[in-house]
Amino acid sequence: MNRYRFRRSQLLLLFLFLPLHSLAAIQNSFYSESTYYERYDLITESRLKSLYGLYESSVLTAGAFLGVSLQYQSNGAAERYYDDAVTPQLGVQLSFFKKVILQLQTGVRQLIPPPSDSPDETRAQWDPRVILSVGDFLNYAPTQNVFTEYYGEVSYVPRIDPTPVSTFSVKQGWRFTPYKNIYADPYGEVFLRKSNNADLGPSITEWRTGGRLTWATAAWTIAGLAYHNFNKKAESGTLEGLLILGGQF
Repeated sequence: MNRYRFRRSQLLLLFLFLPLHSLAAIQNSFYSESTYYERYDLITESRLKSLYGLYESSVLTAGAFLGVSLQYQSNGAAERYYDDAVTPQLGVQLSFFKKVILQLQTGVRQLIPPPSDSPDETRAQWDPRVILSVGDFLNYAPTQNVFTEYYGEVSYVPRIDPTPVSTFSVKQGWRFTPYKNIYADPYGEVFLRKSNNADLGPSITEWRTGGRLTWATAAWTIAGLAYHNFNKKAESGTLEGLLILGGQF
């Protein structure tokens, strides 16, 4: 299976919209998410990226980047979710008003280890992608505890399908702050995906309830999240969990 996942909507603004450092400086970032499904066991996707700032204004920020991504699924799962693979990448990133991000990238995807029974799969594959995303986290007065969080993404992955996949998520919840830099967020969520290829994720509309515990500083974030789907379409278990680590250095 060669499934491409869109789980960034789970962390929303915890990592993607951290502000850029000074212009024309190299900004190194790391992001990793590990997801648990009862059916697929533990699956992990990690990305390391170096972004070089090219232009910055109040409206537009532009940069070029080099990076590498790694996909891994633990052994012993009842079913494969995706193939283990490593992909060196390069591309251009444009950020509009620090909320809308357009990313154009290409990479060379290689399975690890290359399968011996499929000669076509042993060859590295070009993996160009175009990703347009938007999101925000909104607190409400007077207590600033009530929040709305939204994230939308349209991705074009021609290696898998000639049509794009669209994902949109809205969370409505209450934020507790028991300690400095510690946040606890019970929430309800609507999650939608429109896709023409199962390897990009099935088309779904799901209602979810869950909770998220986050430790966050100006540069680093660690978050754990668990949720339940009330009208689940894909049979991967009754409870799903997500662990996120992201930061800049």
